[in-house]
Amino acid sequence: MIRLSIIDFRSHRLPNVQVAAMIGSVALSMTLTATLCETWSNWRLAWMIAICNVVVYFVLWLMSRGQLGMGDVKYAFPLGLLVGWSNPSVWLDAIWWTFILGGAIAGLNLCVMRFRSQRRKHNQVLPLGPYMSIASFIAATLPIWH
Repeated sequence: MIRLSIIDFRSHRLPNVQVAAMIGSVALSMTLTATLCETWSNWRLAWMIAICNVVVYFVLWLMSRGQLGMGDVKYAFPLGLLVGWSNPSVWLDAIWWTFILGGAIAGLNLCVMRFRSQRRKHNQVLPLGPYMSIASFIAATLPIWH
């Protein structure tokens, strides 16, 4: 999760190979845990949430007309698995927090640029992967905080 966030932050890309590796490692660990602890209902719910997460990001990708990358849509799957496994009731909150965090950082960036009297480039983009990771981490660990 951290590695993919750093890659996306630096290059605005989420490599398919590394997203697939994350999907494989999360799926394997979930399957082993479900087998050992006999929690197959949680396993099924996590997969359904991951699919729903991808559908939501896919619709956002369609509506954004190229502003949201397809890598973000693919990255939504393993993050949906993680959130769906650990805290399934807040998977939509993770999506909401992604855009709240991304918007807050973008707003701060615009304020700093305005303060420095710099002009914003029209082709400037914000990588969404790091905010997806942070929001998913918050959503997955939310029960620990209460």
